[in-house]
Amino acid sequence: MSYDVSIHYKDSDHCLWWRNHTSSTSGMWRLAGCNLADYHGWTTDDVLPLVSGAINEMQRMPDTYRQLEPTNGWGTFESTVEFLQDIESACKLFTGEKVSVWT
Repeated sequence: MSYDVSIHYKDSDHCLWWRNHTSSTSGMWRLAGCNLADYHGWTTDDVLPLVSGAINEMQRMPDTYRQLEPTNGWGTFESTVEFLQDIESACKLFTGEKVSVWT
């Protein structure tokens, strides 16, 4: 299972940006205060501060989040931070657009 996060024009289904990441590390971003599944239909402006806050929290206490790395090897602390940073960058680039999240 995985998370698909995309950004679309507010008034259309035209995809501007898309990323996918394993759900095996979702406990990390949720612990950091960012529940991506809740953000479906929100705007990038609403999502940006939450994703940025989660990145900062995870980078502040990496050992806490590394403990949540899945034993099956599907995702790491680093890959999860990179995924969130990609979302953060896209939210900054596509301000005011619609976020879609599929699990």
